Amino acid sequence: MRRYSRKPAAFILLAACLLAGVWAGRRAMVRAQAPMPSLRQLELAVTSAEASPTLWLAYAQRLQEAGRFAHAVAAYRKVLDEDPISRPARVGCAVALASDSQLPALRTFLVDLLNHDPALTLEVLQLPPCRRCLGDAATAALQDDARLHLMD
Repeated sequence: MRRYSRKPAAFILLAACLLAGVWAGRRAMVRAQAPMPSLRQLELAVTSAEASPTLWLAYAQRLQEAGRFAHAVAAYRKVLDEDPISRPARVGCAVALASDSQLPALRTFLVDLLNHDPALTLEVLQLPPCRRCLGDAATAALQDDARLHLMD
């Protein structure tokens, strides 16, 4: 059996790791250079009639970070009116409803989500705010329904 040198493979792995590190560092620098607009700036921006769903989504996320969950839900619903399949808006809306303890609205939202995207429903049910709010029986029932929908 012939033995081959391991040095070329080691050099290739080292180069790949270095390139991955440089690439990750550059992405972090790009993110750091583009500051997120403040809540006040976003409030002014969404008052225009031409506000895009992306702008509304950023506004909803900032509201949620500020703990203004009821307002965040309204902003997420605005995004969902324009883009009904927006995954970030769906997840954000469910978390905001759970964080604001709007249990009936959360259950209604999750049942609607279950009919449209059972896989996303399972993901949302794993998030701590939703899991805490729904309790074991309701969560288990929704999870079972989502799994059954996925099997179909």
